[in-house]
Amino acid sequence: MSEEIMRVEHVTKRYGGLVAVNDVSIQVNRGEIIGLIGPNGAGKTTLFNILSGMEKCNTGRIYFLGQDITHKQVHEICELGIGRTFQIVQPFENLTVLENVMVGSFLHQKQVEEARAHAQGILELVGMQHLKDVPGHGLNLRYMKSMEVARALATNPSLLLLDEVMAGLNPTGIEAVVATIKRIRDSGVTILVIEHVIKAIMSLSDRIYVLDQGKLIAEGLPDEVINNEDVIKSYLGAKKHA
Repeated sequence: MSEEIMRVEHVTKRYGGLVAVNDVSIQVNRGEIIGLIGPNGAGKTTLFNILSGMEKCNTGRIYFLGQDITHKQVHEICELGIGRTFQIVQPFENLTVLENVMVGSFLHQKQVEEARAHAQGILELVGMQHLKDVPGHGLNLRYMKSMEVARALATNPSLLLLDEVMAGLNPTGIEAVVATIKRIRDSGVTILVIEHVIKAIMSLSDRIYVLDQGKLIAEGLPDEVINNEDVIKSYLGAKKHA
């Protein structure tokens, strides 16, 4: 039986009269790559904000490694082992790639040399060790996004939340990021990923959840989800005609 790492129970988030996340329940098991898909405005990033402590849900509970984290703060959740990336990458532009990643390493490595060694290991994992001395502003989009992943990984997460790390990349870049995500999972990190690149998310994911207008409309294996009539109607069909 798979070991549960996170359980989200009936989470709802309202902004006045707008219900951004509506009674959503999901489960993530250790070692999985879980896809989270849906149209723009479906509530995916809002859910990530709730899981990482940046926003608080109005109702519902969130459990991580058996602990209730519903009301914990961002730094507490990060220390417990949840890392995340953001859609808009914001590097420390005047720091090198290595120094950017070291910022994440300092969560657990208090000595500079320990943080440097740890960050170098992370850069090797994401295939960026050859860019370690490049300033943050000197990267193209693909490597900017990879550095964002590396900074999150440097905090030593058990669960990594990836928010559209393939957006805007060409097919070669997407292929490289897919390979990196698989290496990260193989290193022992469980992954929950938001993505609009359907081919990539279908090949990556063990299971997929689909949100639409804040509601969970489908869940299951990739083949089940891609053939689900509600998913085709609300999301996949619209993408085909976009």
